[in-house]
Amino acid sequence: MVIYKKISLLLGILIYILMALLLKIILLPLTLSGYFRIISCWTRIFSRFLRFFLKIRVNIAGDLSRLKERANFIVSNHLGYLDGIILGSLFAIIYTSKSEVMRWPLFGWMSEAGETIFIDRKRKFKSADYIQEVTEMLKRKVNVLVFAEGTSTDGGQLRPFQTIHFQPPLNAKSWILPVTISYTKINAEEVNLKNRDKVCWYGQINFYQHLLEVLKLNSIEAKVVIHPKIDSAGFLNAGRSRKDLSEALHEIIARNYPLFK
Repeated sequence: MVIYKKISLLLGILIYILMALLLKIILLPLTLSGYFRIISCWTRIFSRFLRFFLKIRVNIAGDLSRLKERANFIVSNHLGYLDGIILGSLFAIIYTSKSEVMRWPLFGWMSEAGETIFIDRKRKFKSADYIQEVTEMLKRKVNVLVFAEGTSTDGGQLRPFQTIHFQPPLNAKSWILPVTISYTKINAEEVNLKNRDKVCWYGQINFYQHLLEVLKLNSIEAKVVIHPKIDSAGFLNAGRSRKDLSEALHEIIARNYPLFK
């Protein structure tokens, strides 16, 4: 069964990459904004396939109308790679990620095919490029997803947000949508401090080892809380900085912590 899942996952990723490349060839010369909107929708379709494939059930709390919106800067806590699959299945998004992901076999190619915007954390002079790319994406009316902690955690404490991520929504004067993701059940058993590592991936074991164990699971249940939106233009008008914005978003999401007991 696991071998079948591995082959199916590999084929699914290859189909995603090939379709993304085809969309780029056909659409990019015609309409840049339209291309990015369509590629974000294609990513949502593929993420839904992955959710079904991994048997992940999602319970959503909050305003469901937000799922259909565009041009939102979506900010989430981060527990591992499953977060991207779940949120990508709910929202049509362009991801942001650390540049190291580009070097990952297969998954790096998939990220690039999906037009992920990478941030190079080791070369600070590249920060302006990252800010500009995210700003332009928001101006094109495309949702952008950011895991502002900069790394995944075990859900015990929300790490401080990296303030650089909050300059683009200020530049674009876009709406910011905070969300909190957590995992509630694994194989119908409540997620707790002892078993959370089965779904949370925060560098404690090799990525591919962890994925192999996830493929063995029969079911996963997750919860996504959609919080009220924040107008970044209001922060600008009040003379507040990206640090202020970062702290405001952190406070909203941190109210749900700790996630596991």
